[in-house]
Amino acid sequence: MKKLLSLISVFFIIIPCCTGMICRQSYTDVSKNTNPFDSFEVGLITEFSSQYLEEYFDHSLENDSKYILKVKPKGKINFSFKCYSEPVSVIAVYKGEGITNGDNIEIVRYSSTIFWDTNNTDSINTGFVNKMNANEEYLVFLSDKLDYRDKTVYKTTSCVIAPIFSYTHHDNSVVNGKNNISSIEYINVKNNEFFVGDNYSLNVLERAKEKFVLKYT
Repeated sequence: MKKLLSLISVFFIIIPCCTGMICRQSYTDVSKNTNPFDSFEVGLITEFSSQYLEEYFDHSLENDSKYILKVKPKGKINFSFKCYSEPVSVIAVYKGEGITNGDNIEIVRYSSTIFWDTNNTDSINTGFVNKMNANEEYLVFLSDKLDYRDKTVYKTTSCVIAPIFSYTHHDNSVVNGKNNISSIEYINVKNNEFFVGDNYSLNVLERAKEKFVLKYT
């Protein structure tokens, strides 16, 4: 099961990356925009991939994560050419060594790739989970500490979705992808916590969220 989930994760990352190799070599500095995510399209998770998540959440996610933390976002996103990171403050440490309450770290999503397309449709892989909001607290599952000289960066645990759950309730809308493709302009789902293309996927993610936020409170 874990191997199958890994293959699905690779599928959703490798295919866009191959596309990205033929994309333009320059890009607009979206970080200068007031709402930079409004410039992108995002992917929608559907039953094809979410059907395997419930078992993974029940049996593997916690074991696969070296760090389980409650964090408070700084309200800022740092963009680079191909990815982005989210600065946060650590509120509670439920699992992991070498990190304590009050530490300031940055989180990079396992799949946080930006694709600068040639047809004026730029897209961002968020792991089907919205960016973290400054006025909320989040439960995050992290795998590795990355080697950066000037900042402390951790990567989310490898999973089809980014394992980031808000402690705040969100009313998530199920939306249809653009032109029957599992993607949509971010501005159309910006109030969602999860980017979902069917009710099955929404139910899987909301059940997982309820389970984890109750356990790690």
